[in-house]
Amino acid sequence: MIKYIYRFFKNLGILNLLEKLKIISVKLEKHEIIQLKKKSFITIFFGTFGGISFLISDFYINYNERLFVYRLNKNLKQFSQFNNLFDSNLNHVLVISILESIILEKDEEKYSTIEYRNVSVDAKYVAIKNTNATQNIIINKAGGFFHFYIEVIPILLRHQDKDFNIYFIIEDKPFYDSILKFHDIKYVNTPINTNEKFNTIKLSKFYPSVKDILWLQNFNSRFGVIKSTPKRIYITRKNETARRISNEKELFHYLSKLGFEMIEPGQLNFIDQVNYFKNADFIVSAHGAALSNIIWCNNTVKILELNGDQDVRWHFAKIANTLNFDYTLLLGKTINNMYFETNLQSLKKIIQNKS
Repeated sequence: MIKYIYRFFKNLGILNLLEKLKIISVKLEKHEIIQLKKKSFITIFFGTFGGISFLISDFYINYNERLFVYRLNKNLKQFSQFNNLFDSNLNHVLVISILESIILEKDEEKYSTIEYRNVSVDAKYVAIKNTNATQNIIINKAGGFFHFYIEVIPILLRHQDKDFNIYFIIEDKPFYDSILKFHDIKYVNTPINTNEKFNTIKLSKFYPSVKDILWLQNFNSRFGVIKSTPKRIYITRKNETARRISNEKELFHYLSKLGFEMIEPGQLNFIDQVNYFKNADFIVSAHGAALSNIIWCNNTVKILELNGDQDVRWHFAKIANTLNFDYTLLLGKTINNMYFETNLQSLKKIIQNKS
């Protein structure tokens, strides 16, 4: 309905006039980006996590089950969490998904958490069995590397020594077993008996939760570096099905002169990934699950995340913000579902300023 109303007023030319006058603008695409120089007094957009959201002056408002209001700093440019988000020409932007993932977690728990109650019929469940168990708990969420490591692993580590049987989902991918072995989490293959009673655990709607980020970083601090690896790394996605960098050859030609080594984390076991990230002083990478490993980084690390200008997500910006890393997001130009182009001149300026 909103889209039809939007199109009606846009066809009349009314919205174009209001946007030109910086009075009101409407954003209807997924995970929108707002140019701060062109920001209207009122911006209306679909909420990243549901509902309808508004930016009105320095207020953020979301309506989804309830009305949530949060006041930003009077000048968004001075809002510290968003100082280092740039478009391809180094203009400051506001990435809505990052804004909402950080702010909405401050809502009441009943609105900021979720329980996945339904057992997934097609999923493979395994369990950590405890001989003294008095109850079963189940985690009905898996996903890829990011979701498993940043959301599921902290729960397993916090509960594995308690009087629970813990059921969780794994897939037939090497990283599941690699992560579980690294953390010495012993599990057994077991079918789900739907007649048994299971308790589910509340997870953050606005993942990754600040609580889990801080807990996992603190837990990981007990692990030392196993071997030396380069201080500067570039993470390639050349064999992935999305968010490849179209001008990666030219990009890495420049980075290699500055001492960056290219790595492909998907081809490494988990211990090797940990080593690279624990040793890293400077990381350049397109948005992708491998950046989950920044949870292992030292506080002095510098991170430059690259992405296109469509469907820009929040995951690693939120981790970096929570851990107070020197983090910058540079948006390029989305070409299609597989590729985006990064602006090399802007990238060079950012790296020069960080060096």
